[in-house]
Amino acid sequence: MNHGVLAVTIAGLAASAGAHVVHSNISNQTSAFQGITNFDPNLSMVDDLRPDFGGELASLTFTYGYSGGFGGPGAIMLDIAVALYLDDGDGAYDPTVDAPLFSGLVSDLVAVQGQIHQTTIAFPSGIMIPDGATVWLSNAYQPDAFGFLNLGVGLYNDYTRGGSDSNVYIYDSDTGTVSAFFQFDGAGVGAVLRIVPTPSAAAVLGLAGVAALRRRR
Repeated sequence: MNHGVLAVTIAGLAASAGAHVVHSNISNQTSAFQGITNFDPNLSMVDDLRPDFGGELASLTFTYGYSGGFGGPGAIMLDIAVALYLDDGDGAYDPTVDAPLFSGLVSDLVAVQGQIHQTTIAFPSGIMIPDGATVWLSNAYQPDAFGFLNLGVGLYNDYTRGGSDSNVYIYDSDTGTVSAFFQFDGAGVGAVLRIVPTPSAAAVLGLAGVAALRRRR
């Protein structure tokens, strides 16, 4: 597993204590590797994350890859601009309307051509999302030294936590439009979102744990 350098990572480590996985589909890749080289730098890849419950954002693990082109075959370094937005309730991604939760650049990710990798970032403390929220994850690959983006993505639909619709989207910042990038049953970009639950959600989780213990007895 390769990890990038994110300036806010250390600041968010304290929030990871007591965190629960609220969205996870990373255990089963359901498509072959998909790649697009010379991906337009005005475009970003977007997916909806529908966590089990709300609370304070702790960390995010997401997948990334390198499709080829100049600099390959072999390994290159990738920079990815990562952003999270809180959906305004209409179920459609629009960064001009949806509330921004986080943005940062994940730098110096090592990517081997044709392979899917994972990296984890920790969030600064105090970023809260409500129960029942939809969170949009936006990844924008940055141009390499040759001006290529070398986007690579795998699709996943084995949701052990949370959920998603059946699309991965592309957002064009030039036109402000969203289009379907991949359409598969349950398709989603591989991601694991962790949240420190609110007191009410923690109480429910605690009751669920007690009930589980009683069933074992």
